[in-house]
Amino acid sequence: MALNCIAGLDIGHKEIKLTLCEVDENHDVNVLSTSSSITSGLEKGKIVDKDALTAAIKSALMRAQKNNKFAIKSIISTLPLFMAKFSTNSGFIHLNETQEIDQSHVDSCLKRAKNIIQTPNIMAAHILPIEYRINGELVDNPVGKKGQNLEVLCHFVFSSKSELQTLMSILKTLNLTVNGIIYGPIASVKTIFNTNELNEGAGLVDIGKHFSTVSYFKKGVLIQGSIIPIGTETYIKDLSLILKIPESKAVDYLSENKTPPLPLATDIINARHAELSSFIKKAFNGCAPLDAKTALIGGGVQIKNLRSHLAKKLDITTFHQMPPNILSILPSDKYVTSVGLVLKGLSSHCLESHHSETTMKTKILKWFLDFF
Repeated sequence: MALNCIAGLDIGHKEIKLTLCEVDENHDVNVLSTSSSITSGLEKGKIVDKDALTAAIKSALMRAQKNNKFAIKSIISTLPLFMAKFSTNSGFIHLNETQEIDQSHVDSCLKRAKNIIQTPNIMAAHILPIEYRINGELVDNPVGKKGQNLEVLCHFVFSSKSELQTLMSILKTLNLTVNGIIYGPIASVKTIFNTNELNEGAGLVDIGKHFSTVSYFKKGVLIQGSIIPIGTETYIKDLSLILKIPESKAVDYLSENKTPPLPLATDIINARHAELSSFIKKAFNGCAPLDAKTALIGGGVQIKNLRSHLAKKLDITTFHQMPPNILSILPSDKYVTSVGLVLKGLSSHCLESHHSETTMKTKILKWFLDFF
């Protein structure tokens, strides 16, 4: 395998999606292959069967390599959602005298902010500085500036320590070098919004199998996050239980292209729409106007009338559309997160690019880096 090949691994509750990419010395990105497999061993964000999840990930790896001579050795994965939490806190330090602020002072602030809320069972997966203040004055970057008091406001994404350790163990069992584990929406937005949009303010709603995630980005950073325990499986179980029908039949009732044969089915779906939209609206509370600045992704967007219901409740005339450049290159929009993992890895400098003399029979995704 060339040194600059990296795979993005999106571990969803329904499917595992994998995109194998190569990055050359000019930071041009080549998509070498994509693959997916049915998720097993994962239940509501918790790894309940390590062997089953290992086998499911291995299946996706083998499919990606089947028609490609590159072996997958390096990977960036999404974060397990079990016990995932969000918090915004400040860290503060007072120096003995006015002096030049350096990175060690910033790190000390971040550590103090983290220690306020960290417990033995969870760990900070992401520490995201939102703003800095020196002597109470807002600054873009405190390093190199003089002051006596430094404060850093941070948004934290926490995850279960044991789940992260189990996932790391699985990936190492598969002889993979782990270049990073990233909260999914932080990766997804790299393929959906450009830098200006993320700086000005952008929202992302991802409706999955068991959960829906709501994220708001400002100044390029996640500043609000929420996980709602409602997904497509919630709708399916509602219909199956109340109407006393098989879950396979309930799936048909949810289709945008089919009309439920019973008025009660429509009432059940609309009731869950109302609950979900209420949670999403609350998660976006205090955010800037969302019209045309919010993207709606995930398998749940296909649920009957959900898109129009959310648009009405959130006061959105038009949802932000996924760039056509991506849709024309990827085999499906379900791979936006797995590709986003690689792009996030590049922007975070946890990936290196190396020159490769191999001729790629794939489309070069130079647009990605021009876009960002």
